[in-house]
Amino acid sequence: MRLAMPDYAKLLDMVVLLWGKDPSSARRPPFDISPCLRGEGVSDDNRVHTLFEGMLGFLRIDPRPDLCLKPQATGLVRGQSAHWVAGQYDQRSKLITVWMPEHLTTRDDVSLVAGTLAHEVAHHYLSTRNDELAREAANEILTDVAAVWIGFGSVMGGARQKFAAVYKREVISACTGYIGHESIGRLERLRRVLSREPRPVGEWLRSTAPLAIPDYPIVAKLEDGELQNFYIEAVPEKSVFLVPQRGTARTLVRISHLRYLKRTRSHFQ
Repeated sequence: MRLAMPDYAKLLDMVVLLWGKDPSSARRPPFDISPCLRGEGVSDDNRVHTLFEGMLGFLRIDPRPDLCLKPQATGLVRGQSAHWVAGQYDQRSKLITVWMPEHLTTRDDVSLVAGTLAHEVAHHYLSTRNDELAREAANEILTDVAAVWIGFGSVMGGARQKFAAVYKREVISACTGYIGHESIGRLERLRRVLSREPRPVGEWLRSTAPLAIPDYPIVAKLEDGELQNFYIEAVPEKSVFLVPQRGTARTLVRISHLRYLKRTRSHFQ
């Protein structure tokens, strides 16, 4: 079943929430799936368990969830919301269930399951936190965004491309997940930007002519505000859209005003 994809602005708000609550995850390198798929004569079930253990080791998450693999003709079952799902996370028992398609016979096809595992592990990641993120652990869209944030973006993107290709061969138009492949790529690029050390706004103003969106966050203090980190979302004519790390309210600021603040505030020098 094809789900309606959320507006990208909504996804950006979720990224900013994660940036504020868990900034360290952006600095984690992307998860490399290839070591988990190596080895001849290894059963697909064992390969999936190896992949699962690799993901948990990558996150160093505690407490650890358990994994249950269930064979199923298509790898999809009806979820509680009446949508077809390939996996499920039970927060009470900390159990991840993945339905394994019968055609899963080569190690390359195990990468199809990787996107499902990444999503369900992200459910567990959210549920183990002691903040607002834990209260949103059942939010499927936030869980997809969180999976990208904690380092599984490339895994999810690859799994979704392979999923679409497999079903296209069967003359079926299908997609998987709660956010689109293009959005995953854009969020992954934004994650790279937010992983970098913030720089003073003055450094950006001095180094960019004509002004372009920097590939790092900036440190700024707007009038009547405190010093904090922002990322620049867009540079419309003679202005910038600033998005603060704490909160989601976008602020449109004239570049001339930023220059004025830089000249008058010594901590921007």
